[in-house]
Amino acid sequence: LFRFLGRIIEVSEAHTGGIFCIEETGNEMSIIRKVLRKRLVDREAEEVYYNEGILQKCINTGEGEYQIDWSGYPGIDTLTGMPDWQSVIAVPMTDRGKIRGVTYLSVPIKSKEFDEGTYNYVKTLTDIMAAAF
Repeated sequence: LFRFLGRIIEVSEAHTGGIFCIEETGNEMSIIRKVLRKRLVDREAEEVYYNEGILQKCINTGEGEYQIDWSGYPGIDTLTGMPDWQSVIAVPMTDRGKIRGVTYLSVPIKSKEFDEGTYNYVKTLTDIMAAAF
């Protein structure tokens, strides 16, 4: 998962990413494992900012999305003094109709804004990976 996440971050040009492994118990889905990574760092990150609301929405609905995270607040850009808003992709990793996890990627909007093409590419790769775990 760690290497896969690194490749997804690389090809999507994201700055940070996470794979959240999901387990269904009864009617609830809970996160049982997080794999977090930053671009160009070859070790797992202990803390990476992600919007819990976007992640939970993806888990609950089983639908992915790409958007600007206007409500999250990871910090202030030191040069401009403006909020460092993030462009986000959240994709459920489904295998035979069951959600196995969620891939979450983010990049500051001053660097890049995710589009439909990037989302579809990431979705295809995560669906392939979901079958493997």
